[in-house]
Amino acid sequence: MSEVKYLVRSRTLAKFQACFLLVALSTVLSCESGPALKKNLEACQEDYECASNLCLQGLCGDPQADPDYDGIPTIVELRLGLDPLNPDTDSDQIPDGIEVGPDFNNPIDTDGDGIIDALESNINDADGDCVPDVFDPRNDIPDATDEEVALFGCSRVGVCGADPFGKRATCADGVALCDYELVAGYRPAPEDLCDGLDNDCNGLTDEGFNLEGIPIGLPCLGLGSCGAGTVECADDQVSTRCSSNPGGSQDQSTPETCNGLDDDCDGETDNNLFLAGVPLGGYCKGRGQCGIGVVECDEDGGLRCSTNPGGSQDQSKPEVCNGLDDDCNGQTDDGVVWDAESDPCRTPMGICALYPENVVPRCWFGKPWCDYSDVPGYNGLEEAFCDNIDNNCDGLTDESPAFAYDDPVLGTRFIGQSCGAGACVGGTVVCSDDGLAGSCSSLNLGSDEICNGLDDNCNGLIDEGLAKVFSELSVVAQEPNVRFGAGMVAVESELYVYGGAPADNMPNDIRVVYDDLWRFDGTARRFSSLESTGPGPRFQPILVHSPEVEEGTSGQLILLGGHFPASHQALPIWTYDLEQRSWSASELELEQADMVAAGIANGHLWVLSAGSSCQLTKIDMAITRHVCEEQEIPELDGVVGTFVGPSEGGEPAGFMLYGLSREAKDEDIQPQMWFIPLEGQPWEISALPLVSPEQLPRRLKPSLAVLPDRSLLLIGGTNTSGLLATDMLRVRFNADELSVGRAPSISGGISLQLPSVASNQNGAYLYGGQTVSGQGFRQVQRFDIVDNEWKSLLLTRLPPGRVDASMFSLRGGRLAYLFGGWTTDASGRRALADIWSWSVDDFTFQPVALVNSSAPVFIKGALAVDEGAGIIYLHGGLQAPVGVIGGISNTFARFIPSPRDFEVIGSGPGARYNHSMTWTPGGLLLYGGHNGERVLGDMWRWTSENGWQREISDPRPSQKHQAFWDQDGQRLIVVGGQPRGEVVAWSSGKWEVLSSDYPAKGNSIFVDEDSNGCLVVDHDGATSFLSFETWEAVPLPDMSLLPFGAGAYNQVTRQFLYYSGGSSQPLAISITQTCPESLP
Repeated sequence: MSEVKYLVRSRTLAKFQACFLLVALSTVLSCESGPALKKNLEACQEDYECASNLCLQGLCGDPQADPDYDGIPTIVELRLGLDPLNPDTDSDQIPDGIEVGPDFNNPIDTDGDGIIDALESNINDADGDCVPDVFDPRNDIPDATDEEVALFGCSRVGVCGADPFGKRATCADGVALCDYELVAGYRPAPEDLCDGLDNDCNGLTDEGFNLEGIPIGLPCLGLGSCGAGTVECADDQVSTRCSSNPGGSQDQSTPETCNGLDDDCDGETDNNLFLAGVPLGGYCKGRGQCGIGVVECDEDGGLRCSTNPGGSQDQSKPEVCNGLDDDCNGQTDDGVVWDAESDPCRTPMGICALYPENVVPRCWFGKPWCDYSDVPGYNGLEEAFCDNIDNNCDGLTDESPAFAYDDPVLGTRFIGQSCGAGACVGGTVVCSDDGLAGSCSSLNLGSDEICNGLDDNCNGLIDEGLAKVFSELSVVAQEPNVRFGAGMVAVESELYVYGGAPADNMPNDIRVVYDDLWRFDGTARRFSSLESTGPGPRFQPILVHSPEVEEGTSGQLILLGGHFPASHQALPIWTYDLEQRSWSASELELEQADMVAAGIANGHLWVLSAGSSCQLTKIDMAITRHVCEEQEIPELDGVVGTFVGPSEGGEPAGFMLYGLSREAKDEDIQPQMWFIPLEGQPWEISALPLVSPEQLPRRLKPSLAVLPDRSLLLIGGTNTSGLLATDMLRVRFNADELSVGRAPSISGGISLQLPSVASNQNGAYLYGGQTVSGQGFRQVQRFDIVDNEWKSLLLTRLPPGRVDASMFSLRGGRLAYLFGGWTTDASGRRALADIWSWSVDDFTFQPVALVNSSAPVFIKGALAVDEGAGIIYLHGGLQAPVGVIGGISNTFARFIPSPRDFEVIGSGPGARYNHSMTWTPGGLLLYGGHNGERVLGDMWRWTSENGWQREISDPRPSQKHQAFWDQDGQRLIVVGGQPRGEVVAWSSGKWEVLSSDYPAKGNSIFVDEDSNGCLVVDHDGATSFLSFETWEAVPLPDMSLLPFGAGAYNQVTRQFLYYSGGSSQPLAISITQTCPESLP
């Protein structure tokens, strides 16, 4: 039938087109021939009668019109074979306009059979295969599959249309048997869910649901003040509501107010209204000083207490500045009237100074304060914008923490402070362009990182991500071992120290004497070791500085006396060239056992001796000739002396002596003080009239220092009973009188015996000495004559020398941490229970003060670092130094650098030392060690969830090895150790030998991932680089270290840090890396 319709309409269209052409042609040929054409809607029988050449049902029509209102012009419908007067040509209840689609030149043909959808029924099934014709490309063959029947023959509306592939069906006698059980959201009729869906796929949504008889979608009236709405499904999907009621899609309810209406639409008026928990009509307490009233409605629909302002029992009063809320407005001391005298805001600061009329004085808790809130640009208590203006009127500009700049090296920096790391050093913290943060002004100086030993991109890291080689060893911080009786001389801002004895020696039983020379830089405040080969050990030597040996040089040091053991033979004088940094012995030889002091004046070296045949010796500066000057020196017990140069006022150069008179009886020993000029007669200073309550003390061997005003400091010494003096004295004198006064003590009131003392135009200097308890004094102090006090100069305070300690450095951190170990002092070997931080920026050390705990004893234990969490785990170790009776620890603990807390977690998997512990993605791995009886080969894993669990089934005994986690290979690498000394990998419960030719038996390793290898330090101090590619160790012969030290690799500065020196001389060493291409 549809084919017939299509044929008829096609012919009609052809006829129409032919007639249209004929009419158009005849019109061109003759405008006057034939009868007049009819207009639209005039009666016609044939198309040619109409001006439009279209006659439909006896009336002329418009080809562009749409008489059936299906959205398709008549001329298009005729061309497509459709009925222009029937909106649904194929009678399938789908308008032609929908079935044709928007593109009239390409009408929709769903099944692709050449017949457009508008001519194929969406309902009829010509071949009886349960697929409507519009979906069936072959209407004459019942060939539809079950899937096609389900897709096209079953309901295509509601949830069934939304989930077409959830349907199942078969075709029986032309009837589709549909199964919707697998369709998402399908529920068989009747509808039992009110959810806005057609769950039973019948084309109706939520049918059967109503609100008091009103079906879904129809108008309804909400409760109370909630107005008109529409019946809709409730949230529980089984009931309905009016959309304007509470919770509805057009909820018009409002919080209940005191106004006689049901504002919240709950069916009750003015219910559930409370004022501070008190219901309407209940008793209440008014604000501030307003008393007891009742809750009542106010004019705005709110609640108030009747005694509050405006209430029926108003008890408010005018406000006064008394710390009370007198006017009951909820604010204390607001609205106070100020006069010119009491106004706290007479001199506003910052931006508020520009608008003094907008600054309002107020009273806060009975005290005046200034309200700047009306000042244009005022930001409140915190600066809101970084704009170089004091916006919060506190006298400070842009001080808010929000404008701080986090410098990778300097840390938090504020506006105006210096900033910048690496190539960006020298910047200043300035406001960012948007005014919301701080920035470093020099960041534009940064560039891409290249291997050059610099921080090019200004992130605080040097050459990160680039391979480098260990190439240069340098001492970055060192100190002399603590000592007393050393010789010292002050040269400008520098001190030079030679010899002395360890502090644990007794002054009358010296067993060990040093033969080293040290330079102390007073500007950098650090010691450095100088060449010491030559003079040999000296105790209480004399050290003199000769300013110039040759013009333009730094001069030389001259060392006299103090030989150990003492000798009365004639011996050479040693000089140290400060330019060449080398010692040389003079041809001139002198007896030096009784030398007291020496100094340079008048182009000669002058030496004062006591008890020798020549008491005043003049030596030429080449130290080739000497002359014995006639000078009579008083005989004194415990004599000490110091040289005094000529003064600007013309006072002569010479020596000051101090001692006890030998002529006095034992019960009346008198101290004497003398000045011995280079020329002329000695004169006794102590014989001058004493004008002070204090007297010269009776002391043996005090240290003397001459101050720039030629007054004399007496430091330490012992009294006649052998007790160490506890005070310091300052002796002043002139030609007429003498005064003695107490001088400030060193910080802490420390008493010292035989400290090294020197002086110059800058004041007096003190270093070392032995305390009452037999300990050494590690500080360098300067006596400031202006402030009249001792000031510490030693900046690089080093930890005590130690062995068997541990060290670590967190990745990205600028500190290394030194743990435990042991040392030797006067009492023997002792454990060190301390933690020190070591800055990689200036190489300074600081003791770490723990917050809630104390540092542990940690000797030869295992340490592992969880870089992600910033936690250091520790286990085991010896509880006493090697050679001292003590146990082996099984303590498992952790150290958190921030906030500096040490915490014992519990026990480990067994007491041991010389083992390894490594942090892995799966927790800690602990391996091997020694339990005091045998070498262990067990391996344990620890996690916070499961604790310790045995991991290894194939024991490989090992101690003194080191281990690290190979992230790429997901395996544990063990380097060296005893007894095997191999490089092995452990993974999946199995060992793999990577290198069996590894000589080191006990070592420490420091991984540099960027260089794909690690630095290996053997226990004898030998170093090598172990490649992760070949697993071969390349020795570094020029970088040997002292044995038994502690080290750490710092990834920030790309350097290896090492602390050693044992109990004698603390030594901090750095092995830096260089770029491979920079090596020769």
